Amino acid sequence: MSGNGESMGIEYQIGDATRPTGDRPKIIVHVCNDAGGWGKGFVAALSRRWREPERRYRTWYRGEEAQPFVLGQVQFVQAEGAVWVANLIGQHGIGFQNGLPPIRYEAIRAGLHVVAMKAKELGADVHMPRMGSGLAGGKWNEIERIVGEELIARGVAVTVYDLPRRQIAVPFRHSSSADHIPPAEHIQIAIEVLKKLAEQIDNVAASAIYQIPDSKWADKFAERLEARTIEQTTSIKSVMTKLQNWHDELSQQPKQSISCRI
Repeated sequence: MSGNGESMGIEYQIGDATRPTGDRPKIIVHVCNDAGGWGKGFVAALSRRWREPERRYRTWYRGEEAQPFVLGQVQFVQAEGAVWVANLIGQHGIGFQNGLPPIRYEAIRAGLHVVAMKAKELGADVHMPRMGSGLAGGKWNEIERIVGEELIARGVAVTVYDLPRRQIAVPFRHSSSADHIPPAEHIQIAIEVLKKLAEQIDNVAASAIYQIPDSKWADKFAERLEARTIEQTTSIKSVMTKLQNWHDELSQQPKQSISCRI
């Protein structure tokens, strides 16, 4: 799901997850890797706003804290006042290996279980980007389900943030003549093709980002590439949604003349 709205009790907002809204205490949750890497994706935005989450993560990785640095563990860092950052280790290594993404869903689940207890202790709401679905290569619909089961089901309010993106209009008009309406199954095929295209764009971008050699311009280039990838996949998913609506309308009214504008 994208944009404003709710799914499984999750509130979606257009905005910046490093600037969460609301008056209650807040826990910002994001996914870290177990390789000690910090510098690309959402963590870069966190570090621009607060230095402490990165500093604590790195001391944790070096073994300077008692808490084990392993998948499923969560480090809570007080960023400012009633705002906490949860460094959740839910990614094994960096980059795709043998075609498999580094995301580890069971580690996400274990970590969110801990987050739920901390939220109850602090009387806090949880805020996050679409964690794990960017560089970690996870599928948001799977992560969304885990969030629902581990946080929403325990009475913890969750807000997910999408950065503002430029909307791209696709100028397409379909004739109102029933003779030119494609069969619903053809529309479904188009939806599946677009879905695979979006996944391929995500995978290629993630692989490219992790192959960028360290340099003074690497982080900026990675951020631009990630932003462009999000923009492209969001546009594709917007078209998919409209095609799905058209498909559903055709399925419900197969004998009526229907016009569609995407």
